[in-house]
Amino acid sequence: IFEIPEEGMAISDLAVELAVDPTEIVKVLFLNGKMASVNQIIDAESVTLVAEHYDVEVLEKESDDAVVKVTFEDDKDMGDGDMETRPPVVAIMGHVDHGKTSLLDRLRKSRVAEGEAGGITQSIGAYSINVKDHWITFLDTPGHEAF
Repeated sequence: IFEIPEEGMAISDLAVELAVDPTEIVKVLFLNGKMASVNQIIDAESVTLVAEHYDVEVLEKESDDAVVKVTFEDDKDMGDGDMETRPPVVAIMGHVDHGKTSLLDRLRKSRVAEGEAGGITQSIGAYSINVKDHWITFLDTPGHEAF
């Protein structure tokens, strides 16, 4: 017996609960006319269908009345004195060896790319650059499949 969250469950989580391979769950769904992938979140009805196939009882999770809806003041109501300027964040993304780190090296007047293994970024990096008295934060991302 296990509880199904209102939003459903990921097939991988359901596989753990049922102690079966995730591909077996995809197979059960497929044989019942439902297409799904191993990484997909399925609705409570589909979770119940699969669980019943394995003779496992499920309980639908009751809604939590203690959840409080939080609202924010509309930006129009805020005076200029309440606003805080924050630096923009720019993520540099793309395929491997297309010059992402070299572009950042040019902006920050550095030579980081030369120190990378094979000239290829090995980890995510964050850099802040002051441009005309304004800070900009850049995220440098690896472009290869390991990341």
